[in-house]
Amino acid sequence: MRLGDVADGRGRMFARIEIAPAGSFWPALSVRSPARGWLHGVRPRHDLILYVGADDPRRVKERDDRGRLLSAVMIDSHIFAHTRDLVPFAAIEDERRRGAERLDYSVRFSRAWRFVERPLMSAAYPETFGTFVEPHKRGCVVEVSAADVSRLLTEPIESCPVPQAPREAVDRAPLMEDYSTDIARACRGAADRARRSGRLIVKRAARREKPESRPEMEQALRRIIVSQEGCCALCGGPVPANSENELLKLSIDRIDNSDLSYSLRNMQIAHLGCNRARGGGSSADWVSYVRMISDIPKAKRARTLAKLSQPNPS
Repeated sequence: MRLGDVADGRGRMFARIEIAPAGSFWPALSVRSPARGWLHGVRPRHDLILYVGADDPRRVKERDDRGRLLSAVMIDSHIFAHTRDLVPFAAIEDERRRGAERLDYSVRFSRAWRFVERPLMSAAYPETFGTFVEPHKRGCVVEVSAADVSRLLTEPIESCPVPQAPREAVDRAPLMEDYSTDIARACRGAADRARRSGRLIVKRAARREKPESRPEMEQALRRIIVSQEGCCALCGGPVPANSENELLKLSIDRIDNSDLSYSLRNMQIAHLGCNRARGGGSSADWVSYVRMISDIPKAKRARTLAKLSQPNPS
């Protein structure tokens, strides 16, 4: 089996310095803190993240792992969890005894592969390896150089068993600190729309039932984000926390627009842009709209986006 056999044809490849191959010993991608944008651009269950062994002998026990292409994984979602809920306790204690840096936050993966030949990254893929020495990219996930992709796809690999996290651990694990600002804003917006319901503003605001109590609503949104794996219910794309892009911000979408309530059964998360685009349309209307977008030829979409990206003439 080769890497190209498991790579999504439309997926991308990223790489990160790691201290050991992926596997049951440490079945998660871990960091010191879930910094904003750390996984920017990585699509869960589509894109591959390659593990490259660190050169530091203090961090990498196995000499043969240092500087080598070790593993490839696909993450399940963008939602960070406490490492203790995903990684065996013995593995965490072993790392701490060796004086390794604390990696308290993780994203889980359920698919992983080991590279059979484990080439030396600096010699086999110098362009990608060179990005790791750039100071602002140290410790980050970086995109694999386009010059290296075709050869990487021919690398022989073997499947690596990964234990599944217990259901109860998954339910409690995802951290919502990153989403706390988004959740608070979405709850305020829902409550404000409920307060304004029926009032004459510029036009009469639609009547909506008052949401559940604020703590209950915030807890419900946390569960919804987890169940949707941090992705938009309308387009399937990831909803980044604290996005500076207005259209990518988290919003509460009412599943059934004919039901004016923000009841727990009638809420899902969506990009603000997707939510606004759907407006008062039904689910069938939205599906028809999305299919129309997806049927536009790729070249025509590219030309349209290129035109939109051009600065407006003065």
